[in-house]
Amino acid sequence: MTTLYETNIDDMDPRLWPHVLDTLLAAGALDAWLTPIVMKKGRPAFQLSALCEPESAERVRTVFFHETTTIGIREVQVQRH
Repeated sequence: MTTLYETNIDDMDPRLWPHVLDTLLAAGALDAWLTPIVMKKGRPAFQLSALCEPESAERVRTVFFHETTTIGIREVQVQRH
């Protein structure tokens, strides 16, 4: 089963995102992407998402916590077709 990790971040320098995405892919993510979102009080933010297989899940989670300002992530099991 494939895992989808997501987090919303509104306090990072946007110039760091390419490095974060590259690091996620190097850690074994099948795909990683950013979605621009608007948080409460109209604050601009990004939702960072990554798909990975079980064997790379720990490395991908580590990148979320070490390379971003997140304090938590969502983890959802998904099926790919």
